[in-house]
Amino acid sequence: IIQTVKKYNTDSERVSKVLSLVKQSGGIEYTIEKMKGYQNKALSLLKTFDDNESRKSLELLVNLIFAFTIAFQIPIIVIFLVKLKIINISKIKKARPYLYVFSFILAAILTPPDVLSQIFLALPMILLFELGLILSKLVTK
Repeated sequence: IIQTVKKYNTDSERVSKVLSLVKQSGGIEYTIEKMKGYQNKALSLLKTFDDNESRKSLELLVNLIFAFTIAFQIPIIVIFLVKLKIINISKIKKARPYLYVFSFILAAILTPPDVLSQIFLALPMILLFELGLILSKLVTK
């Protein structure tokens, strides 16, 4: 995969090729399709509930599962970007505080409006980002 992508000259061509290869490999696309299937099942189940509280609980569950599924793709994305030399590790380290804030903002969007669930999504995203950095250092050596 790396040799195929290195043939492209610009970063935008490399990124689009990586995204198409990831889609072809079925990683992200498979995950999203599976989650859509579960979401459709959950939504059909929601229609049977009469009370609003049960409906909100299941919607929250489906949204959190989807958010955590996407969050666990972070190390793979970081490794690909570093390995393809689209981003180098020193630039990522300099942008680390901004990425932490972005993780909390994204967690605030994807979770209900309480701080605890936001933290429970943002911290794994940050830890997975750091794991991606560590693994990308090992891969580039």
